[in-house]
Amino acid sequence: MFPRYPDTELSGREVVTADFGSFARADRSPDYGCRSGFDAKVSGGKEPLRLDSTRMLGGSAATSRSSASRSDGTAREDKGLQNPIGDFILLPMKENYIALQVSDGTEMSAYVAKGPSSPKAGVIVLQEAFGVNDYIRRVADRIAAEGYLVVAPELFHRTSPGFDRVEAPMDVVMPLMQALKVEEIENDVRAAHAWLGKQPGVRDAIGVVGFCMGGRASFIANSVLSFKAAVSLYGGGIADLLDRVSRLSAPMLFFWGGADPRIPRETWSKIPAAMDAAGKTHVDVEFSGAPHAYLTDNRSSYHKEAAELTWPLILSFFKQKLA
Repeated sequence: MFPRYPDTELSGREVVTADFGSFARADRSPDYGCRSGFDAKVSGGKEPLRLDSTRMLGGSAATSRSSASRSDGTAREDKGLQNPIGDFILLPMKENYIALQVSDGTEMSAYVAKGPSSPKAGVIVLQEAFGVNDYIRRVADRIAAEGYLVVAPELFHRTSPGFDRVEAPMDVVMPLMQALKVEEIENDVRAAHAWLGKQPGVRDAIGVVGFCMGGRASFIANSVLSFKAAVSLYGGGIADLLDRVSRLSAPMLFFWGGADPRIPRETWSKIPAAMDAAGKTHVDVEFSGAPHAYLTDNRSSYHKEAAELTWPLILSFFKQKLA
C-alpha cells in the first residue's frame, strides 16, 4: 500500500500524511480532507491534530486546528477523493506543483520542472500507469536541465488524484487507465499546453513525450494540438488510433522494445506504415532485447543499454525540433 510517514496514527483506512505545516489534498491543492469512518491523528513535534470530519479541511482551519469550515462559516464540499482500492490519500503540498483548470470543470495537479536559466521551449511529460511518480518527476527534471520548462500533468486526477506508485498490480492500475477517456486526455493536455504557452520564453515551441499509456497520450495530443515535436515510448493502443495520423501536427519519434510482448512488432509496425501513407515525418527505434518500460530505471524492466541510447535520441530530437 502507500508508505506512512513517521508519527502518524490511524484508525480505519490507511492515510498518507507528512509533517504538519504544509498539507494538501491528494491532488495537492491547498485543501486536504478525510471521509467519514475514520480519524487520523497526526503528530510531528507539535500537538496532535485529529481529523474526524466528513468535510474538507481548509488550510486556515487546519492551521488553527479548530473547524472544518471556511472562514465565513460555510462548510467545505466533500469531494469524495478516494482512490480505487479504498484508501484516502493525504500528500504534502510542494512548491513545484501547480493546479490547472481543465475545460470539463475538473482541477488537475501538475509537476513543474525548471532549468537553471530562462527556458528556450516547453515540454509536456505524460505519465505511465503508475502516476506522476518519482521516475516521471526525474524525467521532467532531466529534460528541464537541458533548458526547457517542463510540466507533467496528473492524468488520473478524476479517479485517483495523487496516485503515485513505483509499480502496482494490473488489477489496480487497469481500472484507472480504462476510466481515462480519450476526450479527457485531450482536455488535460490542452490545459497543460495552454499553461506552457503563456510562460515567458516558451513561445509556441512545445514538445511532448509520454511513456506506456503516456506514449499513447502523446500521440493523441499531437493529433489535436500544435506541437513542434512528439515522442512516444512503447505506447500501447496507438495502432487502434490510426485515423488520427493525418491530423498529427509534429514529427514523431517512436521507441519500441523488441522483447515487449504487450506490443509486438506486427502491431506497432502498422504505425510507421500509416505515417508513410499520410506523408508524416517519423522516426522509429526498436531495441531488440528491450522489454516494455525499458527506460524506467527503478523497476526490473530497466534495460541499461537501450536506456543509455534512448536518452540522447530524445534530447537531440527536442533540440532539433524545438530550436
